[in-house]
This record gives sequence, structure tokens and C-alpha cells, in this order.
Amino acid sequence: MALADTFAISGGDHSRWSNVLYFASAAAFVGAVVLPIVFAFRNRRVTHGLRPVD
Repeated sequence: MALADTFAISGGDHSRWSNVLYFASAAAFVGAVVLPIVFAFRNRRVTHGLRPVD
């Protein structure tokens, strides 16, 4: 996401907004890791075994 890679210029980031792009990338990474785990725990079903028949 660095401007140096995008526009083939030397040096680091030349934009004040580069931190916003890095934050968006970090948030997307965290979401990609955390959301599947949350959905897996939310959708699992707990079985307590068989109920006795009266």
C-alpha cells in the first residue's frame, strides 16, 4: 500500500494519508482473522446427549 511501490518511486511514503491506508489494511486483516472464528462459535450447536424417555 506504500506509494513507493505503487508509483515506482524511491523512498518511503510521501503522503500524509498513508497511515490511514495502513490502518485500513490492519483492520481488514484483523477482521479476516476474527470474523470466521466468531461465526464458527456463534453457529455451533451444543448437544447435551439423549433425554430420558418417560
